[in-house]
Amino acid sequence: MWWLPFAAVGLDLISEAALGGREPVSFLLTGVPPLVAATRGPRGTAVSVVVCLGLQMLMAWRRPGHFDEPHHVALYVATFLIGVVSVLLSVQRERAQRHLIRANSVAEALQRTLLRPVPPRIGHVRAAAFYTAGEGGTLVGGDLYDVCETPFGVRAIIGDVRGKGLDAVQAVAAVLGGFRVSAHEWEDLPVLADRLDLSIDRNVTRTTVGDPELFVTALVL
Repeated sequence: MWWLPFAAVGLDLISEAALGGREPVSFLLTGVPPLVAATRGPRGTAVSVVVCLGLQMLMAWRRPGHFDEPHHVALYVATFLIGVVSVLLSVQRERAQRHLIRANSVAEALQRTLLRPVPPRIGHVRAAAFYTAGEGGTLVGGDLYDVCETPFGVRAIIGDVRGKGLDAVQAVAAVLGGFRVSAHEWEDLPVLADRLDLSIDRNVTRTTVGDPELFVTALVL
């Protein structure tokens, strides 16, 4: 919505021209700096404050005796104060945006570490994988999969951890870590499943994750 501030200024100027200066419309410019702060940085917001103050003073100066009237002076002060707050809001918005970018980068790196890309061919098997977190706005969750070639053939796992958030991610890491090691050591799939269950017991502390009924539903093939 970057065009909203320009539309607001344009509407104010058109109204001023249409009314021929008979009615004060410069108060509409007071809302421009917050609109700019929503899409621009601190410098752009500060420039908008200066522009709005200049236009307000220019419109008042065109009407004799209106420039230094108390209500016009109050309008200048209000615009300035709103502009200062808008600049601070813009600083906070950019800071939050940088924090979000860093958090998303960490989450993406975590996802790539846990859910590695699946090559198009593993041994004699063609493979493909696609993952989307069930919880909106997140990159990682409680779903898991992996495919690998072992001395006993191609082994694959696909599963879901009970729960969401970091607790589920911890369980996913334990299961996938155990699978990537045990799949090369155990030929029998039921034994492999038992080793994965043991991996959860050893690497996921239920009291830490706050879920005494933690379990993973998975298919091993």
